[in-house]
Amino acid sequence: MHKKAIIVIFLIIVESCFLFLMYKSSHNKPVVLDEVVIKQNDVKFTFMLEQHQGQEDYIKTTDTNFIKDNYEYNSSKSKCVDQKGNIIYDALNYNEINDLLEFNADVDCICYLYYDKKVI
Repeated sequence: MHKKAIIVIFLIIVESCFLFLMYKSSHNKPVVLDEVVIKQNDVKFTFMLEQHQGQEDYIKTTDTNFIKDNYEYNSSKSKCVDQKGNIIYDALNYNEINDLLEFNADVDCICYLYYDKKVI
């Protein structure tokens, strides 16, 4: 009888772990960001727009309709930080070919997306 109880407990633990991993994998899919400020779970995205070309003076904007044609994404400056201010590495992945920005992190954070003025 003792062996059966141990086997049942073991199977319950294995099944619980399996269900937990299934839940986490289904809720941790990359989010493709569009030209709008998005709030995904407890993640906030803030757009930082360069004001004067080459001078790195950025302002925070909440405008969801800015013209992206005048700006280009700055992947070296953009970052996500957790609630303690620690940088979350690899949370943002920019695909230059498709001009898509993917977000993939499983913690509450704020992402600062920097855009530089295009050279005319």
